Amino acid sequence: MKRERITPLHQEAAEVIRAIQSLRHAQERGFRDTQTGVETRYLFLNHGKLYSTYYLFDCALAQACSAAGLVDGDGKPLITAHRFRHTVGTQLAERRARLHTIMKVLGHTCASMTMTYAQISDREVLKDYQAVLGPGATIAGPFAEIL
Repeated sequence: MKRERITPLHQEAAEVIRAIQSLRHAQERGFRDTQTGVETRYLFLNHGKLYSTYYLFDCALAQACSAAGLVDGDGKPLITAHRFRHTVGTQLAERRARLHTIMKVLGHTCASMTMTYAQISDREVLKDYQAVLGPGATIAGPFAEIL
């Protein structure tokens, strides 16, 4: 969406990013974004040229899926980059993060968009149901055994 935001990072990832940045020359110029006009100093460059997202992420993800056997009959990966966003949103929701926190992490401006990512699993629905109704509460209905 071409909006800047702050995203929490794992400490190890932050240290690696700082190390990469320290290798850069202070006089290196950035690239002017064609849509916003903002000059940006990108992290991943090769001889002054931007790496493609295909090279940076898609290829590595496809190789990881292949190695883990997570491919369909045609060898196409079953996991996509977008799946990671869904996972983060769901994990935050299941661990009781506030909606505003989930929105900020995912970069959303409206709650309805966030709710599509923050779907709570059936296991969590059952846990909440039993917590509210007390120990030994059971769910009745045609899909109760699935839960």
